[in-house]
Amino acid sequence: QSQSQSQSQSQSQSIEINTYVADPSIFEKVVGYNIHRGCLALAERGNEQNLSQIIDIFNQKSNFFIVILDNVTNPDNLGAIFRSSLALGAVAILLTESCADPLYRKSIRASMGGVLKLPWARLKNWPQKDLITLHNCNMTSLALVAPDPKNPRPNLIYLDQLKNQCITSKLALILGHEEKGLSDSTINLCTYPTTIRMQPDCDSLNVAAAAVVAIYSVYQTLNQF
Repeated sequence: QSQSQSQSQSQSQSIEINTYVADPSIFEKVVGYNIHRGCLALAERGNEQNLSQIIDIFNQKSNFFIVILDNVTNPDNLGAIFRSSLALGAVAILLTESCADPLYRKSIRASMGGVLKLPWARLKNWPQKDLITLHNCNMTSLALVAPDPKNPRPNLIYLDQLKNQCITSKLALILGHEEKGLSDSTINLCTYPTTIRMQPDCDSLNVAAAAVVAIYSVYQTLNQF
């Protein structure tokens, strides 16, 4: 048994977690295929948080942003967005009920464990009631949409112009389905539609790629407060 394995077992025993060392062939029999990274865990999910609990978290802050995912169904995309959100300072993620499961193995792996660190909750009354609740917390909601130069939306803000807008220091960035994006009804309920300035021969980005650009823009915007 290696020193690192002994240390790992010693640390786990102090918090009452049983640790076992097994041959890779045993791992493959347990999971049924070779997709693990040399470490497996079995844990209880625990109780999910709700919107009120998330509001209690960010009400303690005067300068913050959250990310809202509306019908993001691919667990790899969802996990990648969690990873970017955690890295760039989001205080929480809210998900509609049709989103992928953050605790699905692919979501956890793509997030590099971010889903276990960043607070999140499911939205039960999306979009109207939940957005009203967030707006009543003095939040500005930003609906990320694909650019459409031929049919620009009223009040559209490019992300690189966010710093020049009169917005609050409490922001909610909203991302939609990988193919369909956000519904018009959701966009119309948001404070502003926003988009990424792109070259004309590219009409959109993958939602995980768009998310990191948008999250970084929001992160920079909040640094001015």
